[in-house]
Amino acid sequence: MPATGLGLGMLIMPVSILLLMRKDQGPVGMFLRAGAISEETARRPAALGIGRLFLVQDAAKRGVLVALADGRYYVNVPTHRRRRRRSLTLALLVAVTFVALGSWLLIPR
Repeated sequence: MPATGLGLGMLIMPVSILLLMRKDQGPVGMFLRAGAISEETARRPAALGIGRLFLVQDAAKRGVLVALADGRYYVNVPTHRRRRRRSLTLALLVAVTFVALGSWLLIPR
């Protein structure tokens, strides 16, 4: 007899991870909420309350944020959408795998 707690956890965990991934969190989300999506609307991290500049620099290295010469940044929306879609697709694939495995463990043989 399989452990139902383990199987139920394998069904709930992927769903909760997908729900958490839906939110735009971190510095990129802060820039998006501030409307910094072009050179004209670019903002400085300090103006948004971002104290950890390395997070902004990491996003700039990945191409999600674009740095301007005066220290302002804005979100490269197409790159952000593409990376987010890729991450969500991977998370969905993992979730489907976990649900399938959890279902297989819950089915009596």
